[in-house]
Amino acid sequence: MVFSWVTAAMCSVLDAAETFVAPPPSRNAEIDAHGVPVGAVISADHDAYGTDFQFKTVPVPARNDAATKAEFTLVDGQRDRNSGPLGVLHDGRIPTEEDQPSANFFFRAGTDGGRLRLDLGSVIAVKRVSTYSWHPNTRAPQVYRLYASDGAASGFNAAPGRGTDPVACGWKHVASVDTRSQEGDWGGQHGVTITDPIASVLGRFRYLLFDISRTQSRDAFGNTFFSEIDVVDAEGPEPVPATTGQGERIVKAFETECGRYRFTIDATAAPDLMGWANMELAPVV
Repeated sequence: MVFSWVTAAMCSVLDAAETFVAPPPSRNAEIDAHGVPVGAVISADHDAYGTDFQFKTVPVPARNDAATKAEFTLVDGQRDRNSGPLGVLHDGRIPTEEDQPSANFFFRAGTDGGRLRLDLGSVIAVKRVSTYSWHPNTRAPQVYRLYASDGAASGFNAAPGRGTDPVACGWKHVASVDTRSQEGDWGGQHGVTITDPIASVLGRFRYLLFDISRTQSRDAFGNTFFSEIDVVDAEGPEPVPATTGQGERIVKAFETECGRYRFTIDATAAPDLMGWANMELAPVV
């Protein structure tokens, strides 16, 4: 059971830095004949202190999205020996700690990322694509280009490695993502969601290709800890929130009568203690 508290004075500091939106919603788009932007809109949130991927503009990770049953394949690059398997990216479970290699996927140390392909099994109406990461340092931000295809184009290459332009072999460039802050700490939870609010869907696709770059090259540890990748089908079920590696989180927040202090009890690892903590611990704190 985890017990945490924060004073009102600290609250003002945390509230100011709690959620950093980087960048603000931006449009990877062209302008149509009427001067209206068309294309993908990127919303990115950064929560330096979060533990449950609750953001202001990015939905929480899901456990029943289209990526859950998709086939994930490394087209280029190597998995780090300490990384979790590709399955952790679409198992509907999120990490419980900020530095949990086995619950995240990341490329081999010292390399500049790689390319990851998702095969959704059939062409679907992709409503949004969301990516999530968590690390206390430089492996938290996300830097990647997203491409998509229905696989029907002439000369389509389903596995374009580095050095091959996906656009030249049947892929569409959807968005370019970079959540690195120009100021402040990079560590914490990062969430990105890519949508097209005007068209309602990003397009009808079967394949997604993530061309992922490292966040920095000053040392060997610049490859992002990716926690989850969601692909929501516009014609599919409503997303159901993901669970932690331990199952559903059991958390309750309290505030003292004077309002100067607030604290949180996390009994996920010991659910039987929540009743005791609620009845016995909270009143005396």
